[in-house]
Amino acid sequence: VNERFDPHTARQVVGRIGTGASIGGMLGGLLTWRAAVLIGVPSMLLAMAALTLGCLLVLEFFNRTGGSPPSPAAAPAVTHGPAYAFRLIRSQPYLRNVALLMGLGALTEAVLDYVLSAAVTARSTSSGTLISFFALCHTAIGVVVLGLPAALARRSLERLGLGGTLA
Repeated sequence: VNERFDPHTARQVVGRIGTGASIGGMLGGLLTWRAAVLIGVPSMLLAMAALTLGCLLVLEFFNRTGGSPPSPAAAPAVTHGPAYAFRLIRSQPYLRNVALLMGLGALTEAVLDYVLSAAVTARSTSSGTLISFFALCHTAIGVVVLGLPAALARRSLERLGLGGTLA
């Protein structure tokens, strides 16, 4: 998205893209919850693989019809790949702290996801129950992720400002 749109257009469309992704996640979770009663785990995995391939084809279509990406001449001169990025992170305390925060957040999420999965799997009586639980869990998370900012963003921006809201 950041390479396809100029900053002004990106500002207009990123919110819609995020909202669409959240709504799609909620609808997908509800569909999976209902399908768990009818479809077993192997069939569900095949259906997910087919949907993923379908999404890949749609993205490829949009990539080919959406115009050409910005020319390399319009790109910033400082694009040196992963080695440059790691040097920059090591040399800049702010970037180092952001990277550390992101890494700790990802590690915490992975550990909590594992603990939840292990606890639910230990108590589950069938694969359908397991699929239903995770579908509803992820749907509920999608509702919270979509609903909380929509309900609180304006008030938070007015009271806390942009920095406080982001924090």
